[in-house]
Amino acid sequence: MRDSRDRSTAAARAVELRSAARSVAYGARVEGLAGPGEAYVVLGCLGMTSQATQDGARAVAAWLVDAQEARRLTVREGPFVGEPEAAVAVVADALTRALAAGAEVQAQLERAQIAAADIGALPPRSPGIRQGSRRW
Repeated sequence: MRDSRDRSTAAARAVELRSAARSVAYGARVEGLAGPGEAYVVLGCLGMTSQATQDGARAVAAWLVDAQEARRLTVREGPFVGEPEAAVAVVADALTRALAAGAEVQAQLERAQIAAADIGALPPRSPGIRQGSRRW
């Protein structure tokens, strides 16, 4: 059986994930990307993070359901006072819906990364050479 440090480690890692996600968003938005290759890597990592987020949500749902079935939960305040079964049911339903949406997010991130795989940067323009514009 795991001790309390394992459980607190999971929460600490979730906080680290949030911080890392904010850092990536900030870096891409404010600092910019070094080029198409970096965009490809970021997309891949976002897809992996999406999968990890879904795995984490599944683990939380499973833990809550198991704890509720073992009668180890209570609700002392809020809209589910005295009804931990109802609270867990709402959490489980919300996570089921989030996982369905997350699967679509992950699929679209994968699609974006596949499309980005062959994007490259144009060489820098030489001064004095006029290049025509091209509309797509």
